[in-house]
Amino acid sequence: MDLNKDLEELLAQQSATGAILDVISSSPGELQPVFDMIARSAKQLCHARFCAVYQLKDELIHLAASRGISASGLKAFKQDFPRVPNRETAVGRVILTADIVQISDVRTDGDYASPLFKTINFRSVLAVPILRSGRPVGGIAVLRSVAKPFPERQIELLKTFADQASIAIENTRLFQQINSNNRDLTEALAYQTATSEVLRLIAGSAGELQPVFNLIAQNAKKLCHGEFSGVFQFDGELIHLGGHHGLTTKGIEEYRKLLPRPPSRELAIGRAILDRAIVHIDDVESDPEYALGLLARISNMRSIVAVPMLRAGKPVGGIVVWRSVAEPFPANQIELLKTFADQAMIAIESVRLFREVNRQLVVIREVFGKYVPEDIAEAIVAGKGNIEPIQTMATVLYTDLEDFTGLVESMPPDRVVQMLNEYFPAVIEPINRHGGVVNQFQGDAMLVTFNVPVEDRRHADQAVATAREIVDVVNGRSFAGISLRTRIGISTGSVIAGNVGSGDRINYTVHGDAVNLAARLEQLNKTYDTLVLVSGNTVSLLRDTYPLERIGEVEIRGKQNSVDLFQLVT
Repeated sequence: MDLNKDLEELLAQQSATGAILDVISSSPGELQPVFDMIARSAKQLCHARFCAVYQLKDELIHLAASRGISASGLKAFKQDFPRVPNRETAVGRVILTADIVQISDVRTDGDYASPLFKTINFRSVLAVPILRSGRPVGGIAVLRSVAKPFPERQIELLKTFADQASIAIENTRLFQQINSNNRDLTEALAYQTATSEVLRLIAGSAGELQPVFNLIAQNAKKLCHGEFSGVFQFDGELIHLGGHHGLTTKGIEEYRKLLPRPPSRELAIGRAILDRAIVHIDDVESDPEYALGLLARISNMRSIVAVPMLRAGKPVGGIVVWRSVAEPFPANQIELLKTFADQAMIAIESVRLFREVNRQLVVIREVFGKYVPEDIAEAIVAGKGNIEPIQTMATVLYTDLEDFTGLVESMPPDRVVQMLNEYFPAVIEPINRHGGVVNQFQGDAMLVTFNVPVEDRRHADQAVATAREIVDVVNGRSFAGISLRTRIGISTGSVIAGNVGSGDRINYTVHGDAVNLAARLEQLNKTYDTLVLVSGNTVSLLRDTYPLERIGEVEIRGKQNSVDLFQLVT
């Protein structure tokens, strides 16, 4: 089913972003492992032929990491870089515009003049900027050998990777600052420890923003020597308090009266969201626009700094720290808050991915729940919905209505539908109760498997017990006023089970001799005037006692060897 494809892609994205966060937190001061991981993940998840990560240093674009480029292609890259940013390359345009650049076909782009596309044979390019405080410090590019645009989901993923690269660059800057400036060693170490703590919490708190926001607020208050810090979210209309540290009980009450509210210039966070820029108020008492004097007095607020959280240039929240003394915040503390804002953005994106995965799992649980028992549906979902092809032993039950074609020809269509809608639920109930999975509906026929996709060591007994109950149910009542007879074949053997199909159209199914034999036995009931025929392979695995009569060795069409055949007496 196509839901699995989306789910697998979301899981892969979530795993990749988590792996990059782990590399960032475990490799302080080292950019190369992070860039290499980003290049590898971007190439794989964007289904690209190549990926390159760039840094802007001394006004020149440098190749920092690559994936998928041959030795000769890499040599050509090194000859072309470092280079001045211009419109001749996608990454050059990204640096110039600080915006996403997508070129569907470089051969038809009049400005694209880099000779690389001839050397390494690519056609379409997607490039995303790595931004620091809104200014480009690098870029990530994925390239394909066919002229085909990259979809929105892959663009969003690259933007997340770019945010992570920005965090890695800032972490490295902080680490290098530690090594180069012993005077600030203690403070810089505290900064690095705090940012690493937040990254680890993000990686371990999938689906939860509150713990991350609270830790960011706690660290921001402590390291910026403030009396209060708050992390705010903006939903496009209203500002909400996401996490805080240091508020008095009275201050919390006042904030609850104020929020949620539209952004305005009365609050520092409102200005940061409106201006999409850092707001630094040295003294709120001398600021004519700051109108919330009561909150300032209650909270003993004088100086305040607010840093916006931006996603593709759009505000989604911000971080605020205030002090009780009127003195400006130093540049290094503002830089730290910018790093925390980037981390908050990573947390928000991680939660978005997590919730999307869970939404897909709910859909899969609902879909599978229509065909299998609830516990089996849960087991499938617990495996993340990915049913890999396996070869295993299974018992197959094939059931078909007797003379269904004649019934259909003699009845109006609406009555046929009514009959089947009464018949199927009646027979599926015992199938579900015994752990069977309806693998296929074929008109009035059903292919049911036991022991796959969820293991059941009593699969042979479950199948035979199901057959007895199906016969009892069908013989004991009518459906839409019509009496029915069902024939059943049961066989056990090795099957291959899993998703098969092409492109977006896949289906979970089973293949194997046991499947074919179950269908043959169902048909053979006509010859022996029986309702349920069971193969010897199934009978040999039974643990309980059933009313079985041996028919003997029987030649089956399409099989080289005869089959030991039994009738289930009903």
